[in-house]
Amino acid sequence: MRYSCYAAIVIGSKNILLRVYEISGTNGIKVIDSVSHEYELGKEAYNTGIISSAHIEEISEVLSYFLQHMKEYDVKEYKCYATSAIRNARNQLMALNQIKLRTGVNVLVLSNTELRFLMYKSIQMSDIDFDKIIQKNTAILDIGAGSVQVSLFDKQALYVTQNLDIGTVKVREILESVEHNALDYISVMERYIQQVIDQFTSGYLK
Repeated sequence: MRYSCYAAIVIGSKNILLRVYEISGTNGIKVIDSVSHEYELGKEAYNTGIISSAHIEEISEVLSYFLQHMKEYDVKEYKCYATSAIRNARNQLMALNQIKLRTGVNVLVLSNTELRFLMYKSIQMSDIDFDKIIQKNTAILDIGAGSVQVSLFDKQALYVTQNLDIGTVKVREILESVEHNALDYISVMERYIQQVIDQFTSGYLK
């Protein structure tokens, strides 16, 4: 049986993820290894708007390790993607150039639209009957560190998709100034999230 290995790397807000896939005509696509490195890039990027030299160094070291790890599977092709933490940083180009110089890795920054498209494609490739599910009013939520993307389908058509600034890390950064002063911080957080959701539902939700 002939097969090949392919790798995908995602530089996210809370971790850097490597997944190695085995691709064969018989078994299709199968994950054979997954490695993750946890860090706090999103917390820094959302708060300061920049990627520090320390995080550039950390990302470069992790990518170098991933490249060595991929050699064990004789990976010939791979892609490396970055999401919102790097996409929204003011020094995005400088950070990407430094990473390329240190590792040789060309990081592709996904727009929000590209990220949603890939998410829908991945759902379609899963065991879920995606086309059947979206025949009726359906909401798909992608809960990330920077935001929550809400996509609404009806009669197999996407009729609205909205990015809400209530990701797990983003909310903490927005409310950081009141975290240690509010008597009931959890209630403050809940009210903030609910307000954002109510604004969305009043305008779009059936």
